[in-house]
Amino acid sequence: MGHSLPVHGRTMPASTPPHLRPDHKGSIMLAEASLFYLALLLAWGWSEHWSVANGKMALQQGVLTLSLLAPLALRRYRSDPFIVTVLGTTAGLIVFSQLAAAFSYMITSTNAPLFDATLARWDHNLGFDWVDFSNWSARYPLLDLSLQAAYDSLLPQMVLLVLFLAWTGRFRLLSDFCGTLVVCKMMADLVSGFYPAMGASKYYAQLLRTDVSMLSDFEPLRSGALRSIDLVALQGLIVAPSFHAILALLLIVATRGTKLAWPYLLLNLWMLLATPKFGGHYLVDLLAGALTVLLASLLWQRHITSKYA
Repeated sequence: MGHSLPVHGRTMPASTPPHLRPDHKGSIMLAEASLFYLALLLAWGWSEHWSVANGKMALQQGVLTLSLLAPLALRRYRSDPFIVTVLGTTAGLIVFSQLAAAFSYMITSTNAPLFDATLARWDHNLGFDWVDFSNWSARYPLLDLSLQAAYDSLLPQMVLLVLFLAWTGRFRLLSDFCGTLVVCKMMADLVSGFYPAMGASKYYAQLLRTDVSMLSDFEPLRSGALRSIDLVALQGLIVAPSFHAILALLLIVATRGTKLAWPYLLLNLWMLLATPKFGGHYLVDLLAGALTVLLASLLWQRHITSKYA
């Protein structure tokens, strides 16, 4: 994995090593999972009378996303592994993330009993005090700012990851990232459906003033007051397992053996440190995220990829 191959602008020769050949398993998984979430959203939305806010803007956003695939109508671009991988993976990640985030709104609306007290107790048993940790970081403005920046770095990290792995011919790493990401999301949805939580920032709101605006849809969804999904302003509502922790670990794994390995390792370890405060997560949410990545990786590598062989 440590070396690259100039793959741009031509079809890969038959003698190319397997790990450097285009691998579309992850993109196919993204497409299939997107269709699965779309079917769930349509069925659930119709039965429970959900609506879509800013429908015109959402449609425009969808058209712009799918237009990424337009160049592939030309043979010269379809024969370029770099272009096919970048455009296909980017469009797949955007569509999947939007539909999966929308589905989390419906999961939240089930109003299942909250699990926060148990998560807080587990944190206490581990010796972690969320309020003390948040107060500690706030005492050091530069530290706090760097943690915030690390927490907000997911999107540029994802963009760079797709471009770098495709450019250097590491198609298998990128495919595994996408496939494992899908499995992680489905597992997270399943867990959060049975064990939802409002998050540490809301749970400890009386002890520490925190910004919970990124979770403003949570209570209206649970009470039934909100039955509309704004596809251009979706909020991350799943607390356990932490999806920021999941992505941080997946990014570390996806860059192993490359020039991005050390920068991504350091940045994402810093992101993990930032996630309790800036994501409103309990410490055990991060541990649950690590366990999710482990189980999802095993499922993807040992069972799911074989169906695309």
